[in-house]
Amino acid sequence: MEFVNALRRTRKVKTLFLSTDMSEYGGITNHDKVTHYSLAEQSGAVVYDPTVTKRFTNKVDRWQVSLAEVRLLSQSDHLITIGHGSFNIFILNRFHVEHLKSKNWTWTTLCHHTAQRYQ
Repeated sequence: MEFVNALRRTRKVKTLFLSTDMSEYGGITNHDKVTHYSLAEQSGAVVYDPTVTKRFTNKVDRWQVSLAEVRLLSQSDHLITIGHGSFNIFILNRFHVEHLKSKNWTWTTLCHHTAQRYQ
């Protein structure tokens, strides 16, 4: 959280959006809602809740949620990624496409090789 707080101070970041594969709409095997919401609370981040608009009356499709989150993340000015994987690469590619002509953005990756420890 120290890094996030430093980014908030130096870049005057007002809103932080958190997206993880630990939410109920995240990855297939890694559901840890307690950690997901704990990270959000500790960082003061906003999390995407597809049920807020009341437009979803059936079960929410996690792929639709992930595409909405990618859209939100790719339009941010400062992107912090943790770990590595195909979805992470997808987000990063979209982020770069959105910022091709902009000069006011940053991307930081933390724990890039974390996934390799568990293989």
